[in-house]
Amino acid sequence: MTGEYPIMINGIQMGTLCIRKEGLMTVFEAECKDPGYLLRLSVYGECEAYLGVMIPKEVGVLSLKKKLSRNALAGFPETIRYAGAAGELLTSQSKLEN
Repeated sequence: MTGEYPIMINGIQMGTLCIRKEGLMTVFEAECKDPGYLLRLSVYGECEAYLGVMIPKEVGVLSLKKKLSRNALAGFPETIRYAGAAGELLTSQSKLEN
């Protein structure tokens, strides 16, 4: 589950989600352009898993940092494809490839 994944908003890559291990915890760090509205971030793979609300880092940039235990990751997808707004699935896989 470690690596870098695109943050997709309305089919456009707006940022990056980095996932790494830190001891027993898994750390999720996301940064993206501010779309102009409250952004609740989820990861997507075989299912959707909610990460949290992104907060302003600087003008025009949102960020999120979350540390989760192995138990907290129980409902997360085995293979993450991308991150995006909670509740919004991409309608086309080809949008990820652009």
